[in-house]
Amino acid sequence: MRGFLYWSAYDGIAETLRMDAAPGRIAWGDPSFCGNALAKASRDARADPALFVQAVRQLVASAGASATCTLACADPTWRETWPGFEARRFEDRLYVTKAPQERRLAPGMRIVAVGENRVEELLKTIGADIFGGRGTDRESWGLVFGMFDDIDVFPGDDHVERLDLRPYPVPSPERPAIELEEPSPGVALLRVGTLSDPSRLQATIGQGSALLARARRLVLDLRGCAGEADPRSWLALLPYLCDATMPARDVMGPRTLWTIYSKGNVERLVGMLSRAREADGSGGRREEADALIESVRAKGREVLEAKRATLDQRERRVLSEVREDAPSPFVDELVRVDENVPREVAVLVDETTGVGAERLAQAVMGMGKVRLVGRATPGAVDYDNYLTEEFPDVLCSFTYPISRTDGSHRGDGYALTGLPLDVHVAFTPAECTSDAVLQTALELAWE
Repeated sequence: MRGFLYWSAYDGIAETLRMDAAPGRIAWGDPSFCGNALAKASRDARADPALFVQAVRQLVASAGASATCTLACADPTWRETWPGFEARRFEDRLYVTKAPQERRLAPGMRIVAVGENRVEELLKTIGADIFGGRGTDRESWGLVFGMFDDIDVFPGDDHVERLDLRPYPVPSPERPAIELEEPSPGVALLRVGTLSDPSRLQATIGQGSALLARARRLVLDLRGCAGEADPRSWLALLPYLCDATMPARDVMGPRTLWTIYSKGNVERLVGMLSRAREADGSGGRREEADALIESVRAKGREVLEAKRATLDQRERRVLSEVREDAPSPFVDELVRVDENVPREVAVLVDETTGVGAERLAQAVMGMGKVRLVGRATPGAVDYDNYLTEEFPDVLCSFTYPISRTDGSHRGDGYALTGLPLDVHVAFTPAECTSDAVLQTALELAWE
């Protein structure tokens, strides 16, 4: 019975991804392929939370949605694990880039096979999309390691060693760094690990004002800057990124979104707004909530009426999207650019750049003084307005976006490619023990 519940929840998530999540990705995922192991285990009454989580994450990765769709599991018998190391691919080999917990490995070691499968064979049999990457910049090999029991490693002493893959508990997140330093004369390096703490960011900038005033170049490192952003953090950084004084809403203005008003999304939106209404008690926002609920229901009715005119599933999906306008996060705030700010700005980004930092990079990538340096970003800037679907029978919840930008709707969004880079830094094995992206930014010749 338990196995059936896992399979039913998996099937429900696959349907949500197909019918309710904002489209525009490479695919909708392949439920039959990604859920193969879970299906077999369900039939044999061997399904468990680990198999379920693995199957769902493979499905999400195969749809190119790892940056926007997440699964949370509250089952007390399950714990989040990882292999204790990270690896990147260079040509047909994997190289260990960090190994904080797996002490048998070290940065720079070469992995020649996973589960007795050579890397080039895995790319053919599993398909590149299962890694959520479509190329080496965004490939995620953690999912692949979870599918096998061992790896073959070439330590560098003319022999290959087979190591069993061990599950390690995911370490507790450290406090995100916000640091300002001078890596070389005339260069200020600002590492920003979070944009959700504007007071700490403002304090760091204030304490380093003398360094920023004498620096000719600012290197703003947004790699690993996860999560959403507080608009006040954007305001603290924009004076160093803009070419001239201007209204903040001219930098990050209103956006056009296309929102899916499917039956499932309407029900979840109404439920979310109703709970917020009840939580407000006798507060003054109940009338606002009532108006929003009626607006959602009205749009749902309009979509349903339009879809009745056709049986074509693709056309019905297109008809589910409703054009909406999202306001700017700013009203009358002004970005004041001082003459003493650095004249050159290199913004470092990669696949670990969160959506708040990615939106900042997108907003300033057209500025004359700014260069985007690094690797492909997740492309999460294409999506907005997230809903959560609960699966209480398996103690899990699935969060997904229901809106996409006008650019994604036109077919020129960033979900498949990431933001356009001024300088792309390809991974090489030498980077296992050095920071090639930062070094490129420090040595970059401005034109």
